[in-house]
Amino acid sequence: MAYNYITPEERRKAEREARALSSPRYGLEEYAQKPVQSMTEPQQERAGVGERALHTVGDLFGNVISGAAKGLEGIYDLGAGVVGAVGGVFDKGFQERVKQHVAYDFTGEHVAKPLDRMTEHSYLNEGKVGSFIENVASGVGQMLPAVAVSLATGGIGGAVGLAPSAVTKAAQAAS
Repeated sequence: MAYNYITPEERRKAEREARALSSPRYGLEEYAQKPVQSMTEPQQERAGVGERALHTVGDLFGNVISGAAKGLEGIYDLGAGVVGAVGGVFDKGFQERVKQHVAYDFTGEHVAKPLDRMTEHSYLNEGKVGSFIENVASGVGQMLPAVAVSLATGGIGGAVGLAPSAVTKAAQAAS
């Protein structure tokens, strides 16, 4: 299987274009005529410093929440993949339905996109430093399920505390 590797900047640009297409502010016709505005254009400058600061704080917490949801979704998808592999022995159609189910990015559609729309004036949407901070916050969020299980079990048995982390990392590698 060949993988297409893109830079983080290219990925963010594609995500912003997709958000613009799904935004109620833009119709498809308007989008074709009007490019997605960058953070330096007048629309973004109209937001006050206080509003942008609140959007930035919301963006930071939104990335942590999205990361946690993505980590949980990865664990779920890994389990669904195992069920699909076992069920695929008996029914190839079931295996294909599970593959399609796992391929759907529920967290991106129902958690990340709405949070991104609410924090459009965030300072983190600017430049490489902001994207780095967003990625770190998302990574912290992805580790939260493993930390929660470790805290809930009181750290009993290293395998119990490390298993969710290992499953999360395996799920991230698989997706």
